[in-house]
Amino acid sequence: MKTDVTGVLIIHNDSSLLEQTLSTVTNYIDRLLIVDGAYEWVAPFCELNNEDPEKSTDNMLDIIKRTGLPYEYYSGVWQNETHKRMFSLEKTKTNRIMRIDSDELFELDDNKLNQYFDSGKVFGECHVPLYFTNHVIGQSIGLNSSPIVPIFINKQFATVRQIVDSMFLLVPQDERTKRLGRDASFKEKLGIVHHVSSFRINRGSYRRARFYNLLSMRMAKKMGLINNEPFETDSEFFEKMSKLSPEEMAALDTIFEFHRINAAFPVIKEKQILVEAQAARQDIQPIIDETFQMMIDDQHLRLQQNAEKTITLFANRQLFFDVTRAVTSSPQSFRIFSSSLERLEIKIHYDQGLVRSELPLHVTSEAVGEWSATLPQLGAQDIRCILEIIPFGPKRINDFRYCFMDTRNPK
Repeated sequence: MKTDVTGVLIIHNDSSLLEQTLSTVTNYIDRLLIVDGAYEWVAPFCELNNEDPEKSTDNMLDIIKRTGLPYEYYSGVWQNETHKRMFSLEKTKTNRIMRIDSDELFELDDNKLNQYFDSGKVFGECHVPLYFTNHVIGQSIGLNSSPIVPIFINKQFATVRQIVDSMFLLVPQDERTKRLGRDASFKEKLGIVHHVSSFRINRGSYRRARFYNLLSMRMAKKMGLINNEPFETDSEFFEKMSKLSPEEMAALDTIFEFHRINAAFPVIKEKQILVEAQAARQDIQPIIDETFQMMIDDQHLRLQQNAEKTITLFANRQLFFDVTRAVTSSPQSFRIFSSSLERLEIKIHYDQGLVRSELPLHVTSEAVGEWSATLPQLGAQDIRCILEIIPFGPKRINDFRYCFMDTRNPK
């Protein structure tokens, strides 16, 4: 079904799952409008990683062209998400809009969608479950429901400002000035949007970790990951980010590189449980299964690529490593080297089915500045294992290294 709907895609170097996403939306939209580019307060880290903050440098436009849909493309560096979202709606020529994120797979009810379009309501909402593994999602205790998010917009029934202020965005409260009430939403949910955000590959999970960590500082209005200095405006935030020393930038980038988000290890929130999930549409579940396995392979590759590198980091902050492939192959020990460290805490997390468990690991120090932890060897293929390390020492550590060693052949 197509009913003069524009799909609006807000993006920047985040196309690892875009082709899969678009394969599930082309039946619902007539055209695309793409708004590309980073936010001002992310731009310094784009430059640190040789990214162009004004536009994507991945294969995003090639993927768009393969859909055969007509599209409009805009790019730039944006003040914040509100600014970028408002620009996208102002540029959209149709009243009917579908909001598209590049990490979601859409399973919609055509009848309910038509009813929504005829309802005079601003928003059409969907259940948006976040996937922990390819068959496990998070759900609110007692509600038997995943988060409910506006996906479709009927622009003729509200102002652009009202629409953006009412969307599911993580922004400071003082940015929301004209939020609409619940009566602006169509009462029935239009379907399920399978949120496979954790299954990104090719640096996509790193960029997501970077965005949300910087966003947390922006919302708190203080440089919480560095020195807790306060600021009031986005311009002040950008100025403080631009004045960080190279060592501070490198240590902050390490937080992003080894954050639980980059390790695709979502937190089980308070009042949330894990439940089994299976897409109803036959073509969607294989995509979820495939992207999950691609993510596991990508995590293992990233683990190997960072091994033996000298890393600058802030002490007393968690580092997460996906060791799923390591614990299901040969016996391994995880070794850490740093003359600056005072001590380490290491534990391992298991996700198997609906159960998440945690065990401490015994850490030995065979020489000054060297630590080792033997990883358990597991045969199950449906288990995820995440290693969590907290290094203790001076505020900033400049000589952190790690490697794996096959315990059958330690030489």
